[in-house]
Amino acid sequence: MDFEIRAYYMDTKRKSNTPDLIHAQAVKALEEIRLSRPKVLVNLDDNAFREVALKPVDSPVSIVFSGLNGQPEAYDKRIPCILSRSNLGHNVTGVYEKLHIGDAIRVHSTLLPLEKVKIFVDTSPTGSAIARQI
Repeated sequence: MDFEIRAYYMDTKRKSNTPDLIHAQAVKALEEIRLSRPKVLVNLDDNAFREVALKPVDSPVSIVFSGLNGQPEAYDKRIPCILSRSNLGHNVTGVYEKLHIGDAIRVHSTLLPLEKVKIFVDTSPTGSAIARQI
């Protein structure tokens, strides 16, 4: 099979990390998608999914996500993109990034006695999603 892979790195964690800069990167990514007309769009982050991958929902392009910390149902409220977790539907599929913090704390507590655990997250969309999982 002959195929081409293109990548666009939005860098919304270190460099383009304000709402305006994230939006500017999304505009560039969407233009790249428009020009290249991919058959599959692979998305690897909450910011990219929210700002880019939700735009072509129900279009001919197949959308595959991975690394989402946000709840898929929260994205569905913005733009209907899934039917259910067991049957995503539309042109969207992927793997939700579920953290197992409770299990990790239980394992650590068998190694070291823990009296108190503090978890710090930021207020970014990813940090907020992690806080909801906790």
